[in-house]
Amino acid sequence: MTAPSPLPAFKCGDPLRSSTDESKPRGPNRQVVQMFEAISPTYDLLNRLLSLGLDTSWRRRCVTALDIRAGQTILDCAAGTGDMAVEVCSQVPSAHVVLLDPVEGMLERARAKLSPFAEVKIQTVQGNAEALPFSSQFFDRITVAFGIRNFLALDTGLSELFRVTRHGGKGGILEFTPDRHPAFHRLFRFYFLHIVKPIGALISRHATAYDYLRLSIDSFPTSSEICERLARVGWTMCSHQKLAGGVVSLFVVQK
Repeated sequence: MTAPSPLPAFKCGDPLRSSTDESKPRGPNRQVVQMFEAISPTYDLLNRLLSLGLDTSWRRRCVTALDIRAGQTILDCAAGTGDMAVEVCSQVPSAHVVLLDPVEGMLERARAKLSPFAEVKIQTVQGNAEALPFSSQFFDRITVAFGIRNFLALDTGLSELFRVTRHGGKGGILEFTPDRHPAFHRLFRFYFLHIVKPIGALISRHATAYDYLRLSIDSFPTSSEICERLARVGWTMCSHQKLAGGVVSLFVVQK
């Protein structure tokens, strides 16, 4: 078996998360793209481990809250391996779903996962949130599941999502947030450090990816700060729910 290619070591203070510094390039962090390309074969395992298998129900809740109608066009930004798109297709078989992600390895797995939905219009696009290759007001709904942490310029990405959404359209964002209930915070850290990281590193053979994941969550803005940033770029907050004791936040917004 070929040994995995080495990944860069992430440390506290590294630019792990999105920045409001608009002078930075409008594109994904190359180290992060390299990391996700390397772990794409085991990415679904990472999600199941980190969420105790609850991420499927969180996605279902997100899609349900968007009230997607037949024939509408949905953008799944930072689509990863397509789990959110699968949920959309399951609930609304007549939808048109566009998946966008900077990592081709992720999109390749998404296409395979979505192949059973032959009746759904599905497109995959390799790209990044800070420079969406779509016309303004093109989508009826947008979704981002555990992806805004990886935006290089958070405000730019949120603004781009706003731009491509039609007036009256909605967006659903799921993300791990650091402002957890103290009891859940201790439990989350123990579970991550002693269960998720060793098991995930053993299977994926990329322990560095799990260092990145933990640091990117801990250094990310709080859920209230995310609400403020969404409002700053024009979104109207419909609802904000903390799930699993605040480990995850679900933001539902409208243009």
